[in-house]
Amino acid sequence: MPSHIPTSLLLAGASAAALIVTLAFRRPSTVRNIEGPPSPSWLFGSMIQLFIPAQHGDHEFQWQKAYGAAYRLKGCFGEDRLMLSDPAAMQFIINNSKFEHSPVFHNLTKLLSDKRSLSVAKGDRHKRLRATSVRHYQPLMQKAAEGMSRTLENAMSTSPSQDINIYPMLATASLSSISEAVFGGASQDLIQEFVRTNTRAASLSTGLNGTIVLIDAVGSHLPEWVWDIVTLLPTAAFNILRRVKHLARRIGKRVVREKMDAISQGLEMENDVFTRLLSGKMNMTLTDEDVAAQTSLFLIAGQEPAAHTMAFGIYELSRNPDFQDSLRREIHSARGSDAGVVYGDMPLLNAFIKEILRMYPIGPLIERVATEDTIPIQKGQVINLAIASYQRLESLWGIDAGEFKPLRWVEGSAYRGEAIGPYANLLTFLGGPRTCLGCEFNILEMQVVFCELVANFSFTLAEHDFLRLRGSTILTPTNSAGQKGAPFRVTQIV
Repeated sequence: MPSHIPTSLLLAGASAAALIVTLAFRRPSTVRNIEGPPSPSWLFGSMIQLFIPAQHGDHEFQWQKAYGAAYRLKGCFGEDRLMLSDPAAMQFIINNSKFEHSPVFHNLTKLLSDKRSLSVAKGDRHKRLRATSVRHYQPLMQKAAEGMSRTLENAMSTSPSQDINIYPMLATASLSSISEAVFGGASQDLIQEFVRTNTRAASLSTGLNGTIVLIDAVGSHLPEWVWDIVTLLPTAAFNILRRVKHLARRIGKRVVREKMDAISQGLEMENDVFTRLLSGKMNMTLTDEDVAAQTSLFLIAGQEPAAHTMAFGIYELSRNPDFQDSLRREIHSARGSDAGVVYGDMPLLNAFIKEILRMYPIGPLIERVATEDTIPIQKGQVINLAIASYQRLESLWGIDAGEFKPLRWVEGSAYRGEAIGPYANLLTFLGGPRTCLGCEFNILEMQVVFCELVANFSFTLAEHDFLRLRGSTILTPTNSAGQKGAPFRVTQIV
């Protein structure tokens, strides 16, 4: 997927060499005879339609209906790609070590995080960190959600009759939860600076254009050492990304130093993730440097995806007022019970979250590349795992797969046949050896935040703006001007 790193120097200096090598040594594609949409351009293939439609899925979902769950799609420079939304084929690739992350993913990971990052880890280290219990972080999440309620109340008091962009509030609540859970109360000053810088970096994703698509296509064919040199160019985008990585490294080292000092002094320790890693409670062989290296992973992967998903949730509540009212009644009933809120006993809330995750997978397209020849895929073949298409596959989810229908989960008719995925048979959190580290954390966070917001506020569609989905590296909510945002009309529940 595009990594959103614009620089004309890369195109001018490296594209010719990469193209010569690529075209000279490219073997005939083993997927070239598979049916697929016609390519509108040799230069871009169908990548503009795939990555930069007016609304996410405009072309992709139509291609799936026309060509099925496996079809050929032309990439840049005439490259053949394989688009998959077939459950059996996707499961095979996700669980097969012969299919690795694409060069574009590795290039972006190197820019934003340390080489020790568990974002590229597999096996026991990944599994142990993912298995960490998240229930004891619920009070932190509740505190963050209540803070968001107060912020929303203040915004309404200053502009009671105007549309309100709630995305910044969702992002702040998500950041507060993840930073407290991972770092405890340490280094909040640097974390805030990191967020400001990362916000600038994230804004690059909404500015995706044809030039950036070409740059990623060229970059995926460059030798690693050439790409490393390219990323040293003094462009605005590279400067921002280098700053993000530098701040993450500073935060990680400072937090580790503070916590190791506290451990050596025998002080009472917090129960955050870094403390547990450093004290050996997770049975993981990680050095202090290894722990510090996870900072950017937690801050970047832990904030934006959750905020985006919750924005899509508010969007669907705004479009479905009757369901919003039913959900509110369930929340008020749970809050008024003697047992208090037990999220597992709230069928509408959990059905709503599952349906949001189904309709709006934060990573709608995942690239894999074959690392060696296999049947019938040859080494170097790029495969797009079409997560969003899989989760709208009519043969699996029914003829209403393209509709927001949370009651499908309550009625027990959500899917039929062999579905896959670590949560509710969804691939929003991917699956296999690289299931998302924050899966359970994100689900609990959504349960807490939606309960707080829906109990206290009513949401309707904005009167003077609208929300649009942009699909790039992650599925992003934008306003009518194409800027990241989630505008809604909000009314306080008295």
